[in-house]
Amino acid sequence: MSAQIIEREGKPEYAVVPYNEYLELLALAEDAQDAADASAAMKELAIGEDETVPGDIAERLITGKEHPVKIWREYRGLTHKASACP
Repeated sequence: MSAQIIEREGKPEYAVVPYNEYLELLALAEDAQDAADASAAMKELAIGEDETVPGDIAERLITGKEHPVKIWREYRGLTHKASACP
């Protein structure tokens, strides 16, 4: 990697890198963030702070053809009364 260091008052202030190297660094940073996010999600699943949603439920929610409350109520096996706010 080649970088030009620009100093201000004798201290490094900026690093200028060729654009293709910048894109490579950006991709690596995004991959690292994706890995960190995936790890955090797996930890949340493991300790019960999150849950997975079956594909058919996700598809029904995404299509928007049904009310989301209806979909979740059916998925959770709740009655209308049980899903209402107190």
